Amino acid sequence: MQLKGRDVDKVDEELLLSLVKDGATEDRHLDFKEKLDLSTDAQKKEFLADVTSFANAAGGVLIYGMKETDKIAVELSGIELGQPDSVEARLNSIIMSGTDPRVPGFQVRVVPLASRRHAIVIGVTSSWMGPHMIAFQSKQNTRFYSRTSNGKYALDVTELRNAFLLTESKGEHIQRFRDGRLTKIVANEGPVRLSGPVRSILHVVPFSATDPAFRIDLDSLRPGGKVRDLYRLSWRNFRPSFEGFLFVGGGSQAGVERYVQVFRNGAIEAVRSDESVAPFPQSNLRQVPMGVFEGYARSVLIAAIDTYRQLGVEPPAFVTYALCGIRGTVVATQRSMCDDGALVPLNSDMLVVQERLLESLDANVDALLHPLFDEIWNASGFSGSPRWDHDHKWLGDRV
Repeated sequence: MQLKGRDVDKVDEELLLSLVKDGATEDRHLDFKEKLDLSTDAQKKEFLADVTSFANAAGGVLIYGMKETDKIAVELSGIELGQPDSVEARLNSIIMSGTDPRVPGFQVRVVPLASRRHAIVIGVTSSWMGPHMIAFQSKQNTRFYSRTSNGKYALDVTELRNAFLLTESKGEHIQRFRDGRLTKIVANEGPVRLSGPVRSILHVVPFSATDPAFRIDLDSLRPGGKVRDLYRLSWRNFRPSFEGFLFVGGGSQAGVERYVQVFRNGAIEAVRSDESVAPFPQSNLRQVPMGVFEGYARSVLIAAIDTYRQLGVEPPAFVTYALCGIRGTVVATQRSMCDDGALVPLNSDMLVVQERLLESLDANVDALLHPLFDEIWNASGFSGSPRWDHDHKWLGDRV
């Protein structure tokens, strides 16, 4: 979650003072609170109501220590905190233990002020797991909250039913998007023609992509725009496309080796094609170039996260991975080859890995991708990918 284009964990006093200077107004995404008192159960429930109302709506930022008049920020008054170092941990604990299901995407930032007081900034992303209710002390007689520009309000029965249905439909929407893209890539009907028959396919689909009104700023992806990380992946050319913005690399007259497509809704598709090779002279089995594929997916996901940060695309996002054109091949390395019996050829032409959830733009990319690729290696009879160690550290070309 961002405040004036800056991640919550980077917010400082200067930025908060600029809200007062600019006359920032409370709305669906922003709420000012002069005080924070969690000494009673009722106050804790009120705090959780504010947090869940953002998660159940479009996300937003709570600022404690900001005085407002008629919903307009008028003074960064701050809060006296006896032990500021423990406040962040306590608020995290209250949110994690006091919501059901647990709110997946939030950040707590304690900001020191020149007055020796503090402001507390809490960023909450729109949740795909909602609706969330307050589970503090008891789940009986609890309520669900959402937000409008006038603040939080309790959902009635009809709104609550619709909220549950909407969550289900968003998950189905993302799955249909992924399945539709896989169909096109398998048929070589993507944005460019691919050269190799074996294809590595990574999709990153933010929750916001299910909102028909959400669109990214394509101009930011042009050369010289604020998005630069994708350009570091060495492209042959890059251009606007019907579906968004396209980066193309490598290839020959037969087709393109790799591309990244950034869709207008914020979804990112990264495809790399290659030939399977036959490194095992004593067998007829051909090897999938997993070292190339894993390294490419890792580089793209790192660049995608930075791109989302620069474009203001909020998590969570689904990360999915698939291989196609692989029937009869093996996922192995020469180093792992002992004899023909040690290799298990793939019996399917496509492997689709269970999606992973990117909950934060500060997430550990290697910890997310490691188990994803382990599933691919499991299909050929190995315990996991050899390119990560037990601590999810990327080993890369050393394997």
